[in-house]
Amino acid sequence: MISRITAACLITGCLLINFSGCLKQTDSIKKNSRFSTGLGHPKHFDIPLPATFSATAASSQPFANQIRDALTYHGTLPIKHTIEFYQREMEQAGWQVEDLSGTHEGFLYASKPGKFCGISIRHDAKAPKPTVLTLFVSQSSQ
Repeated sequence: MISRITAACLITGCLLINFSGCLKQTDSIKKNSRFSTGLGHPKHFDIPLPATFSATAASSQPFANQIRDALTYHGTLPIKHTIEFYQREMEQAGWQVEDLSGTHEGFLYASKPGKFCGISIRHDAKAPKPTVLTLFVSQSSQ
């Protein structure tokens, strides 16, 4: 039997591969759209969003019995603090969280029954809000 970390890495890799094409096809989201509300994306009310982040792109893709969404945000919270935020807030929201972060980028894998979330946190020095947060969410459509 494979370990939890190995399983998490495999699932995360599959999510990233499936969404790599989705992110290229997304349109920019206007600042005043429904994606920039306090909860981020209304379909994912159980995923917190730090106050300094605003939506920049979103895509959704049905796949078999699942709905897969990729949501991208930019913010000013440093990577370390964003990782800490997600570890704390996702656990409080009932998610099981595994930290798979490296030294320069953050990656968290969160799961709860019927729903999975990969959280990528990286730095983009060229952006006015240099912390890039991408949420890869997969949930059962049943």
